[in-house]
Amino acid sequence: MQYKFYLTIFLFSIFMNANAQQRHNKIAILDLTDRNEESNQARLISSIQMIDVAGLSNIVTKDLDKAASCNMIFCTSLINKSTFSTSEEK
Repeated sequence: MQYKFYLTIFLFSIFMNANAQQRHNKIAILDLTDRNEESNQARLISSIQMIDVAGLSNIVTKDLDKAASCNMIFCTSLINKSTFSTSEEK
């Protein structure tokens, strides 16, 4: 499990370095807690902590359009068939 954390941090650092010359780097943490009807926010809190520890600039949002305006989207939980509406999928 710990190797996944380090792999994620490594990939984030590569991503941030590759896009350093482009627009201001931000990672959108897409909060899917309500959409997936999850009973607690453990995944959201863990996601925020992981990205903060890595020292990466981020925003937390439930708005898919706002998340899409960032360089990278980090989802807090799995994406199911019912997570997004038909118009959002396009």
